[in-house]
Amino acid sequence: MFSSGGSLRSAILIQPSRLKQGRRPAIIVLRAARKQASRFQRAFGPEDFARSSGAVLVYPEPLSAHWADAFGPEPNRDMHFVRELITKLVSHGIANPNKIFLAGIGGGGVLALRLACEGKQKFAGVAVLAASLPQSLESTCTAPNPVPLLMIQGAGEPPVAPLPSGDYLAHGAPALLPVEETLALFGRAAGCEAGATTTPVPAKEMHGARAYIDKLNQCVVPIEVIRVESGGHALPGAKPEAEMGGGAVGSAKLVSDFFRGLGG
Repeated sequence: MFSSGGSLRSAILIQPSRLKQGRRPAIIVLRAARKQASRFQRAFGPEDFARSSGAVLVYPEPLSAHWADAFGPEPNRDMHFVRELITKLVSHGIANPNKIFLAGIGGGGVLALRLACEGKQKFAGVAVLAASLPQSLESTCTAPNPVPLLMIQGAGEPPVAPLPSGDYLAHGAPALLPVEETLALFGRAAGCEAGATTTPVPAKEMHGARAYIDKLNQCVVPIEVIRVESGGHALPGAKPEAEMGGGAVGSAKLVSDFFRGLGG
Protein backbone atom coordinates (compact mmCIF):
# COMPACT_ATOMS: atom_id res chain seq x y z
CA MET A 1 0.00 0.00 0.00
CA PHE A 2 1.35 3.42 -0.93
CA SER A 3 0.25 6.94 -1.81
CA SER A 4 -0.27 7.73 -5.49
CA GLY A 5 -1.76 10.97 -6.75
CA GLY A 6 -2.86 11.93 -3.27
CA SER A 7 -4.77 8.67 -2.68
CA LEU A 8 -3.78 5.55 -0.77
CA ARG A 9 -3.50 2.72 -3.31
CA SER A 10 -3.02 -1.01 -2.88
CA ALA A 11 -2.29 -4.17 -4.83
CA ILE A 12 -2.35 -7.91 -4.12
CA LEU A 13 1.05 -9.54 -4.72
CA ILE A 14 1.42 -13.29 -5.25
CA GLN A 15 4.95 -14.69 -5.40
CA PRO A 16 6.13 -18.27 -5.96
CA SER A 17 7.14 -19.59 -2.55
CA ARG A 18 9.47 -22.38 -3.63
CA LEU A 19 11.73 -20.40 -5.92
CA LYS A 20 14.84 -18.46 -5.05
CA GLN A 21 14.15 -14.83 -4.34
CA GLY A 22 15.08 -12.52 -7.15
CA ARG A 23 13.65 -10.45 -9.95
CA ARG A 24 11.01 -12.52 -11.69
CA PRO A 25 8.72 -11.93 -14.67
CA ALA A 26 5.73 -9.95 -13.40
CA ILE A 27 2.17 -10.16 -14.69
CA ILE A 28 0.09 -7.09 -13.81
CA VAL A 29 -3.59 -8.07 -13.94
CA LEU A 30 -6.09 -5.21 -14.28
CA ARG A 31 -9.38 -6.80 -13.35
CA ALA A 32 -12.80 -5.71 -14.50
CA ALA A 33 -13.36 -3.02 -11.91
CA ARG A 34 -16.79 -4.08 -10.74
CA LYS A 35 -15.62 -7.56 -9.73
CA GLN A 36 -14.46 -8.20 -6.19
CA ALA A 37 -10.78 -9.13 -6.11
CA SER A 38 -11.17 -12.57 -4.51
CA ARG A 39 -13.94 -13.58 -6.92
CA PHE A 40 -11.95 -12.31 -9.88
CA GLN A 41 -8.84 -14.27 -8.89
CA ARG A 42 -10.89 -17.48 -8.69
CA ALA A 43 -12.50 -16.75 -12.05
CA PHE A 44 -9.41 -15.75 -14.00
CA GLY A 45 -7.15 -18.18 -12.13
CA PRO A 46 -3.63 -17.67 -13.54
CA GLU A 47 -2.03 -18.86 -10.31
CA ASP A 48 -1.30 -22.33 -11.73
CA PHE A 49 0.66 -20.73 -14.55
CA ALA A 50 2.54 -18.50 -12.13
CA ARG A 51 3.56 -21.49 -10.02
CA SER A 52 4.97 -23.33 -13.03
CA SER A 53 6.67 -20.33 -14.65
CA GLY A 54 7.90 -18.54 -11.54
CA ALA A 55 6.14 -15.33 -12.53
CA VAL A 56 4.97 -12.83 -9.94
CA LEU A 57 1.27 -11.96 -10.11
CA VAL A 58 0.12 -8.46 -9.19
CA TYR A 59 -3.53 -7.39 -8.86
CA PRO A 60 -3.75 -3.58 -8.55
CA GLU A 61 -6.94 -2.34 -6.88
CA PRO A 62 -9.09 0.36 -8.54
CA LEU A 63 -10.46 3.31 -6.59
CA SER A 64 -14.22 3.67 -6.06
CA ALA A 65 -14.87 0.40 -7.92
CA HIS A 66 -13.78 1.67 -11.33
CA TRP A 67 -10.65 2.51 -13.26
CA ALA A 68 -10.24 6.14 -14.33
CA ASP A 69 -10.35 5.78 -18.11
CA ALA A 70 -10.85 8.03 -21.10
CA PHE A 71 -14.35 8.88 -19.91
CA GLY A 72 -13.55 9.78 -16.31
CA PRO A 73 -12.67 13.14 -14.78
CA GLU A 74 -9.13 11.99 -13.99
CA PRO A 75 -8.10 9.84 -16.96
CA ASN A 76 -4.41 9.66 -16.03
CA ARG A 77 -4.82 8.77 -12.35
CA ASP A 78 -4.59 5.02 -12.74
CA MET A 79 -1.90 5.18 -15.40
CA HIS A 80 0.36 6.94 -12.88
CA PHE A 81 -0.58 4.37 -10.23
CA VAL A 82 0.34 1.37 -12.40
CA ARG A 83 3.63 2.93 -13.48
CA GLU A 84 4.53 3.74 -9.88
CA LEU A 85 3.60 0.23 -8.81
CA ILE A 86 5.92 -1.27 -11.45
CA THR A 87 8.73 1.05 -10.35
CA LYS A 88 8.32 -0.19 -6.76
CA LEU A 89 8.29 -3.84 -7.82
CA VAL A 90 11.54 -3.34 -9.70
CA SER A 91 13.25 -1.21 -7.04
CA HIS A 92 12.42 -3.78 -4.35
CA GLY A 93 14.06 -6.53 -6.41
CA ILE A 94 10.79 -8.36 -7.05
CA ALA A 95 10.21 -7.83 -10.80
CA ASN A 96 12.49 -8.06 -13.81
CA PRO A 97 12.14 -4.68 -15.60
CA ASN A 98 12.52 -6.41 -18.98
CA LYS A 99 9.70 -8.88 -18.32
CA ILE A 100 6.71 -6.83 -17.26
CA PHE A 101 3.48 -8.24 -18.69
CA LEU A 102 0.08 -6.57 -18.61
CA ALA A 103 -3.34 -8.24 -18.77
CA GLY A 104 -6.58 -6.26 -18.70
CA ILE A 105 -10.23 -7.20 -18.75
CA GLY A 106 -13.19 -4.92 -19.49
CA GLY A 107 -12.37 -1.50 -18.06
CA GLY A 108 -8.97 -2.87 -17.04
CA GLY A 109 -8.40 -3.72 -20.69
CA VAL A 110 -9.03 -0.12 -21.70
CA LEU A 111 -6.45 0.97 -19.14
CA ALA A 112 -3.98 -1.66 -20.37
CA LEU A 113 -4.28 -0.40 -23.95
CA ARG A 114 -3.79 3.21 -22.85
CA LEU A 115 -0.62 2.25 -20.98
CA ALA A 116 0.68 0.31 -23.98
CA CYS A 117 -0.07 3.22 -26.33
CA GLU A 118 1.62 5.74 -24.07
CA GLY A 119 4.97 3.99 -24.20
CA LYS A 120 6.41 5.38 -20.94
CA GLN A 121 6.61 1.82 -19.57
CA LYS A 122 8.00 -0.92 -21.80
CA PHE A 123 5.88 -4.06 -21.66
CA ALA A 124 7.11 -7.51 -22.69
CA GLY A 125 3.55 -8.39 -23.66
CA VAL A 126 -0.03 -7.15 -23.32
CA ALA A 127 -3.24 -9.17 -23.33
CA VAL A 128 -6.70 -7.58 -23.48
CA LEU A 129 -10.02 -9.34 -23.01
CA ALA A 130 -13.48 -7.91 -23.78
CA ALA A 131 -12.14 -4.40 -24.40
CA SER A 132 -10.88 -2.09 -27.12
CA LEU A 133 -9.21 1.30 -27.43
CA PRO A 134 -11.40 4.41 -27.02
CA GLN A 135 -11.93 6.11 -30.35
CA SER A 136 -10.85 9.45 -28.92
CA LEU A 137 -7.37 8.02 -28.29
CA GLU A 138 -6.78 6.64 -31.79
CA SER A 139 -4.68 9.59 -32.96
CA THR A 140 -2.52 9.59 -29.82
CA CYS A 141 -1.79 5.86 -29.71
CA THR A 142 1.80 6.06 -30.91
CA ALA A 143 3.82 3.54 -28.90
CA PRO A 144 7.53 4.22 -29.63
CA ASN A 145 8.36 0.49 -29.52
CA PRO A 146 6.52 -2.55 -30.89
CA VAL A 147 4.32 -4.08 -28.18
CA PRO A 148 3.29 -7.76 -28.42
CA LEU A 149 -0.51 -7.77 -28.19
CA LEU A 150 -3.14 -10.46 -27.76
CA MET A 151 -6.84 -9.55 -27.86
CA ILE A 152 -9.59 -12.05 -27.01
CA GLN A 153 -13.12 -11.35 -28.18
CA GLY A 154 -16.30 -13.41 -28.29
CA ALA A 155 -18.44 -13.29 -31.41
CA GLY A 156 -21.46 -11.13 -30.75
CA GLU A 157 -19.93 -10.04 -27.45
CA PRO A 158 -18.76 -6.44 -27.99
CA PRO A 159 -16.00 -4.97 -25.86
CA VAL A 160 -17.38 -2.84 -23.07
CA ALA A 161 -15.84 0.07 -21.22
CA PRO A 162 -17.27 1.09 -17.85
CA LEU A 163 -18.27 4.70 -17.34
CA PRO A 164 -18.10 6.45 -13.96
CA SER A 165 -21.89 6.20 -13.80
CA GLY A 166 -21.69 2.42 -14.00
CA ASP A 167 -23.22 2.34 -17.49
CA TYR A 168 -21.51 0.53 -20.36
CA LEU A 169 -20.78 1.49 -23.95
CA ALA A 170 -21.18 -1.25 -26.53
CA HIS A 171 -18.85 -2.09 -29.40
CA GLY A 172 -19.66 0.08 -32.41
CA ALA A 173 -20.60 3.10 -30.31
CA PRO A 174 -18.51 6.22 -31.05
CA ALA A 175 -16.46 5.80 -27.87
CA LEU A 176 -14.74 2.52 -28.81
CA LEU A 177 -12.79 1.35 -31.83
CA PRO A 178 -13.57 -2.00 -33.41
CA VAL A 179 -11.08 -4.66 -32.31
CA GLU A 180 -9.65 -4.80 -35.84
CA GLU A 181 -8.71 -1.12 -35.72
CA THR A 182 -7.07 -1.39 -32.32
CA LEU A 183 -5.11 -4.40 -33.58
CA ALA A 184 -4.09 -2.47 -36.71
CA LEU A 185 -2.66 0.41 -34.65
CA PHE A 186 -0.32 -1.95 -32.82
CA GLY A 187 0.34 -3.82 -36.06
CA ARG A 188 1.68 -0.69 -37.74
CA ALA A 189 4.08 -0.13 -34.86
CA ALA A 190 5.19 -3.76 -35.20
CA GLY A 191 5.83 -3.43 -38.95
CA CYS A 192 3.16 -5.99 -39.86
CA GLU A 193 2.32 -6.61 -43.50
CA ALA A 194 -1.21 -6.67 -44.89
CA GLY A 195 -3.52 -9.48 -43.95
CA ALA A 196 -3.56 -12.12 -41.25
CA THR A 197 -3.07 -15.86 -40.94
CA THR A 198 -6.01 -17.69 -39.36
CA THR A 199 -5.75 -21.00 -37.49
CA PRO A 200 -8.22 -22.79 -35.19
CA VAL A 201 -7.63 -22.96 -31.45
CA PRO A 202 -7.08 -26.64 -30.52
CA ALA A 203 -10.38 -28.28 -29.57
CA LYS A 204 -8.95 -29.58 -26.28
CA GLU A 205 -8.61 -25.98 -25.09
CA MET A 206 -12.12 -24.95 -26.06
CA HIS A 207 -14.43 -26.75 -23.59
CA GLY A 208 -17.17 -27.02 -26.18
CA ALA A 209 -16.63 -23.67 -27.86
CA ARG A 210 -15.00 -22.92 -31.23
CA ALA A 211 -12.38 -20.23 -31.73
CA TYR A 212 -9.81 -19.01 -34.23
CA ILE A 213 -6.56 -17.09 -33.91
CA ASP A 214 -5.90 -14.29 -36.42
CA LYS A 215 -2.17 -13.44 -36.44
CA LEU A 216 -1.11 -10.37 -38.38
CA ASN A 217 1.54 -11.21 -40.97
CA GLN A 218 5.30 -10.63 -40.76
CA CYS A 219 5.27 -8.64 -37.52
CA VAL A 220 8.46 -8.08 -35.51
CA VAL A 221 6.45 -9.03 -32.40
CA PRO A 222 3.23 -11.08 -32.19
CA ILE A 223 0.02 -9.14 -32.86
CA GLU A 224 -3.04 -11.37 -32.75
CA VAL A 225 -6.68 -11.76 -31.81
CA ILE A 226 -8.58 -14.85 -30.67
CA ARG A 227 -12.19 -14.85 -31.85
CA VAL A 228 -14.67 -17.13 -30.14
CA GLU A 229 -17.40 -18.09 -32.59
CA SER A 230 -19.52 -20.46 -30.50
CA GLY A 231 -19.94 -21.66 -26.97
CA GLY A 232 -22.16 -18.99 -25.45
CA HIS A 233 -20.79 -16.16 -23.37
CA ALA A 234 -17.73 -17.91 -21.98
CA LEU A 235 -14.34 -17.47 -23.59
CA PRO A 236 -12.20 -20.64 -23.83
CA GLY A 237 -10.88 -21.66 -20.46
CA ALA A 238 -13.10 -19.22 -18.55
CA LYS A 239 -14.68 -20.50 -15.35
CA PRO A 240 -18.44 -19.99 -14.98
CA GLU A 241 -18.07 -17.25 -12.37
CA ALA A 242 -15.95 -15.28 -14.85
CA GLU A 243 -18.98 -14.24 -16.86
CA MET A 244 -20.19 -10.66 -16.74
CA GLY A 245 -23.10 -8.85 -18.33
CA GLY A 246 -22.34 -8.05 -21.96
CA GLY A 247 -19.44 -10.48 -22.29
CA ALA A 248 -17.06 -12.91 -20.71
CA VAL A 249 -13.88 -11.86 -19.01
CA GLY A 250 -11.25 -14.42 -19.33
CA SER A 251 -9.11 -17.30 -20.44
CA ALA A 252 -6.06 -17.55 -18.21
CA LYS A 253 -4.52 -20.39 -20.19
CA LEU A 254 -4.58 -18.59 -23.53
CA VAL A 255 -3.12 -15.47 -21.97
CA SER A 256 -0.54 -17.52 -20.08
CA ASP A 257 0.49 -19.37 -23.23
CA PHE A 258 0.93 -16.06 -25.05
CA PHE A 259 3.08 -14.64 -22.26
CA ARG A 260 5.07 -17.85 -21.95
CA GLY A 261 6.05 -17.57 -25.61
CA LEU A 262 7.41 -14.12 -24.85
CA GLY A 263 9.55 -15.25 -21.94
CA GLY A 264 6.97 -14.86 -19.17
